[in-house]
Amino acid sequence: MKQLIASVLPLDMIRKILALCVVCLLASFLGFMVETIWIALRHGYIDNRGMHMPMLLGYGLANLVIFFLFGTPDHPKIYFFSEYATGDTARHFLYIAQVFVFMTVCESLVGNLIYHFCHV
Repeated sequence: MKQLIASVLPLDMIRKILALCVVCLLASFLGFMVETIWIALRHGYIDNRGMHMPMLLGYGLANLVIFFLFGTPDHPKIYFFSEYATGDTARHFLYIAQVFVFMTVCESLVGNLIYHFCHV
């Protein structure tokens, strides 16, 4: 099996795919933990919200979307206002700001669509 996979994909590509899968799983788990702790602190009880595993795949997939769309702070793919970034700190701040705006807009759109179609 290992030889079959290695014959189809180069080893470097397999390592990159596995690293992205690990990031996705870690972000999914951390998203679940943060939401669970938030509900416990805010409402005083723990609720797994009908999930069978401690994972919220939306957080992991959001991290992958950010990576594929925006890249990383050191190697950005989409970079608005790049002429204002004169140093590493400014570049990182602008990267985080644009990802924050993008994710806020996406979360609002998805929430409104779910509310509109599912009335939840």
